[in-house]
Amino acid sequence: MTKPAAALTLLLLCTAAACTAPSSTGDTPLEPTSAVTFNITADTVGSQSQTRRALGITFADVARIRIDVEDAASHSALFSNFDLVPSPSGWSGTMPSLPRHQSLTFIAWAYDGNSALLFQGSTTQTLIADRESVAITLAPTNDGAPITLPRIPRIQLPGELIFGQPATVTFFVESTSGEALTFALTAANDGGAFVPSSGTFTLTGTSGAFVARYLPPFGIPSPTDYTHSLTVTNPAGHSVSTTFVTRVLPADQSTDSLGTTVRILFAPVIQGLAASRLAGTSEVAWSATVSDDQPARTLDYAWNFIPDAPVTPAPGFTTQANPTVLQHYAPSLQGRLSLQVTDAAGARTTATYRLGAQQFPDAPVQAGGPTDVAQLRAGDSHTCALLNDGSVRCFGSGAQGRLGYTGTANVGDDETPASKGPVPLAPSEKAVQLATGLGHTCALLSTGRVRCWGANASGQLGLGHTRTIGDDEPIASVGTVDLGGARALRITAGDRHTCALLSSGHVRCWGDNTHGQLGLGHTDTLGDNEPPPTTDVPVGAPVQDLVAGGDHTCALLFSGRPRCWGANAYGQLGYNRDDDVGDTELPSSAGDVDVGGTAVQLALGTNHTCALLDTGALRCWGANAYGQVGNGNPDYATPLTAVTLGSGLRAVQVAAGAQHTCALLESGQLQCWGNGARGRLGYANTRSLSAPGTAFIDVGGAPATSVTAGGQHTCAVLSSGRALCWGFNTSGQLGYGHMRAIGDDEAPALAGGILLVSP
Repeated sequence: MTKPAAALTLLLLCTAAACTAPSSTGDTPLEPTSAVTFNITADTVGSQSQTRRALGITFADVARIRIDVEDAASHSALFSNFDLVPSPSGWSGTMPSLPRHQSLTFIAWAYDGNSALLFQGSTTQTLIADRESVAITLAPTNDGAPITLPRIPRIQLPGELIFGQPATVTFFVESTSGEALTFALTAANDGGAFVPSSGTFTLTGTSGAFVARYLPPFGIPSPTDYTHSLTVTNPAGHSVSTTFVTRVLPADQSTDSLGTTVRILFAPVIQGLAASRLAGTSEVAWSATVSDDQPARTLDYAWNFIPDAPVTPAPGFTTQANPTVLQHYAPSLQGRLSLQVTDAAGARTTATYRLGAQQFPDAPVQAGGPTDVAQLRAGDSHTCALLNDGSVRCFGSGAQGRLGYTGTANVGDDETPASKGPVPLAPSEKAVQLATGLGHTCALLSTGRVRCWGANASGQLGLGHTRTIGDDEPIASVGTVDLGGARALRITAGDRHTCALLSSGHVRCWGDNTHGQLGLGHTDTLGDNEPPPTTDVPVGAPVQDLVAGGDHTCALLFSGRPRCWGANAYGQLGYNRDDDVGDTELPSSAGDVDVGGTAVQLALGTNHTCALLDTGALRCWGANAYGQVGNGNPDYATPLTAVTLGSGLRAVQVAAGAQHTCALLESGQLQCWGNGARGRLGYANTRSLSAPGTAFIDVGGAPATSVTAGGQHTCAVLSSGRALCWGFNTSGQLGYGHMRAIGDDEAPALAGGILLVSP
């Protein structure tokens, strides 16, 4: 335990002239008096500064100490408002004299720099001889103050997780209205990572939520459960913790898946309480952070809990120590918890906490239902949804069979997607990721295979021909992409090309190659009259993620740096030049894109690129005619140009459309900027924005967990499992059974959720 300096010594030293009684006149004797000098010093041996406060006040906060002395019987003041003076060695001051043989009350106050009272205390004593010791114990002003803890009622997890497939987790928190809370996520050892792993969010009422992106580990051989922890702390420093489990599957698994000396003695200061229910038990672990001027080993702890009503078995603490465990807890339990800390000098402080119902719920972790939306992907004029059960729904333009329903009719223009049912994959096939291009769609299956359908003029389906698939034949009647026996870990689709990140860490691309977007050092189209190449893209470094834009491709390296190739007329590759990369040279020769930090996610639009950094900051570059780069001006930008998110805002995901960009913030709120035509930004107007504004998109009460941007429309998944879309809608790509634009003069929340599954 960190112990701030807290020992104060006041020395009252007699002056030579004042230690004898003054001469008297007449027959009435005078009381002998003593002039006294006060010196206060801090014992800092072995102490460290404490940077985090809870009920947190320490001696280090004291900026002024005031002493009063009064007659104990009459309360008449002998000295008032006697301020000690700080000096390099401590505090000091001299009183002219104090009467002997008279009961005196010494009163001391300690204030901070804002004149707020921190400590106070008094003692009564009669001075008889020189150099007596008078001890005044100063208690913190918050002694006995009630404590409130945040509550974590629910954690919303997605469906089954496939290793290497990122997902968004939503954490719901309740506390005092308007409170600014901090959170810390600790991932299990070798259990992946959370982005962000810590941060601050403010409740707009008594409840709120924040989201974090979970990056599962790579290369697990079998289904594995990872136990992570979340701690939420309020401004007073009191925290609550819980654990939750993510189950991660290998890519090829289809199994379903928390003189006279006056000493000032400081009473213990209870700086914080922390509590965490032990998973699967009726026990709650409690600990206290305490500072005192006495050694920690000398502190005595007295924990007590009084329930509002008798319960059997009675709750109680296992030990009167720190930490301790409250036994026989149930979520319905309510009552008053108190902690009294006493030091070796007998000074004590009490903290109380009101335990409410459901403070530590039985099952805060909730997995999404089988028909909840796990993922949305917006293409140019169509949208596809992946449900938690592995089934797929597509709607919007049906041209070239891109929806996968054995036809070219639009879906969602005059009927709901639910009316079409799931896209007919082969029996027992489950999708784990979707990719949508200009006119084609691909699904990564739980087996690691890739199935594609739709437009195929450039061989983007990877089937060795240029015939469209899904327009007049079942997509399951055609084989999957031939990856030479390799399994895919990620897939991504550009306008007319497709790429896969293999479980080996290698990259394969096929389809249109006009600008070298396949990254093979030439511009020959591949996959149109031959299977996808078995030659890996020479990226030149280990790859953790892969993203395709209009005619360019970027790999996110394990180093946290992007490496890009393909079309570059607008500087979308990030190399501060405008010549293509990958047409005559290899991506490995281009080097890394300098984004000024460590990137954790990439998003590619038609002609612009964005990177999300591990700090929650965004960097975007490339075409910027509509402000889609978000730097506040129409000029092309470099990767070192920051997107101007609001003060204190951090993103957890970024999505890039044709001419607009959106960010999911850690609060679960959404912001979009760029081309605002047809309401694609979602602000109930059609204005374009050259930078994120101060408003957030109204998607209803639930936090968003992901966002996707298409050609001229935008979609989001909410923590409730619902999906919302807004923007251009001439083909029914919003999925509401009509072709009216949404978001141009109404909030997206007013459209309601998309009906993907029949009730």
